[in-house]
This record gives sequence, structure tokens and C-alpha cells, in this order.
Amino acid sequence: MWWGENGNRYEEVNFMPVIMPNKSGVWGIDISHWNIPPVDLKRMKEQFGMSFVVIKANDGALSSRYAAEHVQTAKDAGLPFGLYVWLYPDNRVSIDAQVTAWAKSYNDYKPPLGIFIDAEWTTYAGQPANPSAVDLRLAHDKLKSRIGVTSTTYTAAGYADVYLKGFDWSREPLWVAHYGVDVPQLPKGATKYQFWQFTSQLDGATLDPSGNKSLDGNYYNGTAEQFAAQYGGTIPPNGGTMEKWITNVDLNMRSASSVTGALIQTMPKGSYIWGTVDAATGWISIKYLQKPGEQYATLLTQAAYCSGSATYVTKQVYGDPPLSAITEDVTVIIQRPGWKDLTLTGKQEKI
Repeated sequence: MWWGENGNRYEEVNFMPVIMPNKSGVWGIDISHWNIPPVDLKRMKEQFGMSFVVIKANDGALSSRYAAEHVQTAKDAGLPFGLYVWLYPDNRVSIDAQVTAWAKSYNDYKPPLGIFIDAEWTTYAGQPANPSAVDLRLAHDKLKSRIGVTSTTYTAAGYADVYLKGFDWSREPLWVAHYGVDVPQLPKGATKYQFWQFTSQLDGATLDPSGNKSLDGNYYNGTAEQFAAQYGGTIPPNGGTMEKWITNVDLNMRSASSVTGALIQTMPKGSYIWGTVDAATGWISIKYLQKPGEQYATLLTQAAYCSGSATYVTKQVYGDPPLSAITEDVTVIIQRPGWKDLTLTGKQEKI
């Protein structure tokens, strides 16, 4: 960009436009080794309404740098996350070796959004190495046999229509990339998509002032309620299975998973509870309780249960319970020549 007149150029500035997501949609970002941790996912969630993040876990059979740090940041922020893995053709990197690495990432991190297999233009040892429909099908089938769930394909119509001809798009969800449009173009034969990467130029300076000038932006193809039902309540804190609910009524907490259990207390309507649900009985084993108006949750030291019926509780998007800060009483004595000692006492919070 230059300014001036009469043919006189006084200044030249290179710039790239950035955009903000439409917050009426369910949106998220994807990050990789190019994004130096920590990426401020908590800020994006709390201040801008971001709902998910997809994190690069593997480049072929290799682990991606910063994957572990990004996953922990997502968990700390209470954000549902997925893992994306870069696919190489079988004649360059064994599909078996790639799938083995991907399955390990899946089992290590337990991503609520699952695995996304990235099939796009790529090189290997400086030469073109574009995965084909055969490579992609083999990768999907082998990975499903290893982890027991269906993964998602990431690609663009421009790539798919050349290199993935004949691929059956009905078998797995699709994450499609298409920038600068109102509706994404799908690969030939595909009829629907689950996620849409709509830009590589989100305003990172606003969303994450800590260092990302631009970010990849994505929309989920559905409502917030649909997203929450599919992904929102399944984030595993540190590999566990804890979930979160809000009570719809004043609800009894009992000492056993039965109405015959002794009454411990009655939780007011609007209380948040964290715990695990027994699929056989439908009762929730409660670990944390936060009553209306309380700033922090209380860790329960005794066995406590309540009904998990939808009549009494509603599942929430998982987020770690807000626990009170650890503090210690501290006394400081200030001494100055010619002055009486000054003694200050107070509580100091642990970082």
C-alpha cells in the first residue's frame, strides 16, 4: 500500500487483512507447531465465545511439537478439542506406522472431537507426495480398527477433486477448507460437512495478544445446542471422565446411589456439580459442588450421590471446578533507621 499523488510514492507498507469470527456461529481455531505456547485459549473462550480448538498432533508418524502443551491449555480452558494428523502416501511413509502414532495420540490425549486426517497438497524429501483416495481410505479404516471410532477428513475441494477421486464421502464427517466465501465448496460427491475452515487470517492480535498475529478460523455446521450435545460434555480432565451438570430443582444429595441412601444435604436449584455418572444406575457420583452465589466449588470428602435424570439435572459444557486459591498467613516487619518497626499481616495467595 502506498500513499502520495502525481506519481510520487512516499511510503510502501505490506499488510494482510484480518477478520473476526461471527460470534453468532459456533466457532473455533486450529493450531500447530507454528503457534508458540501458551496460546490464550481461555481468553478466546471467555471474551470472544470460542467453542473448540483443533490441535496438530502428528506429522505422519512423528509427534508434532507443542502438541502436549496445546492439549493441556485446552483442558485448562475447559474447551472441547480435536487432534489433526498430517497424512503422507503409503509409498513414502507406511500407513501402518502413521496410524500407530495417531492411535497413541488419541489414547494419550482422549480428544472429545476425535481425530481429523489432513489430506492435502504436501511434499516429502522436497518432492511432491500428495496422498490419494486409496491412502486416505486405508488410513481411515486402519485407524478406526485401532481406536474404535470414526475420524474426520480435512481437505479442500480443489485438492480432493484432483487427488481423491472416487473417495466415499458418506462414511466419515468432513472438515472442508474454503476461504473468502459465504458457503464452502464441497468435494465432488460430498453432500455435507461438519466443520468449515473459513479463513487463515483471524485477528490474532485481538484474540491472542500474546503472540499470534493471525489464526485459522473454523465454524461448526450446526447450532450451539447441537455442538454441546455432540461434544460439549465429554472433555476428560487429565484423562478422566468427570462431567458437569446444573440442578433443575432442589435436589437431594445422598450417601449411596439410591433413594434409600442417607440424606447428606439438599442442593439448591441452580447448583453446579462435577462428577461421574454410572450408566447402569443413572446416578451421579459427586466430586465437587458449587451452590448458587458461591465463587468457588467445594471438594466433597465423603461419598455423595444424586440422581442423573434429565428431570433433575442438565449436562453442561465441561469446565474444571473453580477452586479457592491456596493462601498462607504472612507477617512482614519493616525496619528503617530512626523509625519504629512496622508489622504487616495478611494472606498471601500461592501462584
